[in-house]
Amino acid sequence: MTTMMIVLGDQYADGHGMCEEFHVSVPDQYTREALQENFAKAVEAIGVKLDHFAGDYDDYRVSRDYFQPLLDAGLVFPKGDYDIEYYFGDNEGADGDYIGLDRDSFIFILMFLYGYGLPDFTWTEVPKPPQLNRDMYAYGLYSH
Repeated sequence: MTTMMIVLGDQYADGHGMCEEFHVSVPDQYTREALQENFAKAVEAIGVKLDHFAGDYDDYRVSRDYFQPLLDAGLVFPKGDYDIEYYFGDNEGADGDYIGLDRDSFIFILMFLYGYGLPDFTWTEVPKPPQLNRDMYAYGLYSH
């Protein structure tokens, strides 16, 4: 299995500075480069606009118009994990035009896009690997 790291949030700390790494294990036959290429093709084919998904500070909701292409492409959350019908239904407290995202639902969407159309694609979230010990030298070389 190959491990991939994906960062959610502000990884460069040029805004709110909060981010989280998550690590997933995927079958060895799918390289990171191949999955990135497949992801780009899936986004284009499905017509999903990921910049409308939690792209601004404190923006965790997505409109039905932007979410619907994912559902049309076959996105189905595991039963019990995320109830789309609740969010888009007429339930008290639900906003029929928007769905709220959280970390797990966004990861699921990303992995759906990475694996879109790939036979036998599976993924599992895995713990963050231990940090490597690094020796640091020549700090001054990079100051200009």
